[in-house]
Amino acid sequence: MKRLEPGDWLPTVADRREANWKSRQGHGPAKLAVQWRRTMRGSVLISLRVAIISLLSLSPAMASDVCHDIDSTEGWQKMVFPDGPVEDIRSTGFWSVEPGLTPAGTQGHGAVDAKALEARAETRPDIAAAYGALLVRFDVADTTLVMPWTKFHGAIQQAGTFNMDVGQIHFRINEGDMSLSDNSGLLTICFRYGD
Repeated sequence: MKRLEPGDWLPTVADRREANWKSRQGHGPAKLAVQWRRTMRGSVLISLRVAIISLLSLSPAMASDVCHDIDSTEGWQKMVFPDGPVEDIRSTGFWSVEPGLTPAGTQGHGAVDAKALEARAETRPDIAAAYGALLVRFDVADTTLVMPWTKFHGAIQQAGTFNMDVGQIHFRINEGDMSLSDNSGLLTICFRYGD
């Protein structure tokens, strides 16, 4: 910093006001700073507008979920899925075939509940699968396939992305039709479609 010597000019308040007025009129570094801020603000606004337009114009074919609820108190339930590449399938939720049992997921009732249910005299659609398991039914090449969700899900996971082209799939809880009325809960099945 320069040391002041006798006779050096010191700006007065009036000098500062005049310099400030000139900078607002387009002279000096303050004007450049204002122009730079306006340019940056304009660039940010343009970038923001481009981002909003891009988001609004996204194709509906981009990854999206198609989900259906499967009610435990109903038999076979037809769910329609659009044709297209499916990247993943998943299930959420719980249900039960009888009050007082531990709610089950897609694999059905297990452990102690499964042993208690085995004493039932009634039949269920898939004897090999546990009571309360989620069952899947669909037609392929004039053949109707019925399997537990675990088998269906495992095949899909191994296949990776697949082309959904059967149109509709039926789902139900693994319990006889005459015993559905005391069931509770639902499962949600989702297919994730890619672009």
